[in-house]
Amino acid sequence: MINTPEAQLEIAAWNSHRARQRGAVTAKSGPAKIRLIDGHTLAQWAAYFVQQDAARIDTAIRTGLISGLDNMEIARKVIGSLRLHGVDGVTEITRQHISHLARTAIKPRKARSAALKPLSK
Repeated sequence: MINTPEAQLEIAAWNSHRARQRGAVTAKSGPAKIRLIDGHTLAQWAAYFVQQDAARIDTAIRTGLISGLDNMEIARKVIGSLRLHGVDGVTEITRQHISHLARTAIKPRKARSAALKPLSK
């Protein structure tokens, strides 16, 4: 777990935002519902992704410095190369995890909405 001040600040800001969202009450809908994705809230997933991404970036920078790479090569390891549109950088892992999480969250909703649609004659 990364305990840098920046990571803690991002997590605190996200948790504060989600707390305001949970407490929001409207005349039509009542209290906001908390949807779980694979047993966790979106705030928990976001905090996890921030921590994991920071750890991967930190590791890439440290290994680059120990290996004697220059700044451009280290940046390429972190972000990825322009030629490959960034898919070879360590931040691509987080993008893939977010994409998978979105597909996981949308799949049940599509199934529910398909079940609710009337059959056409």
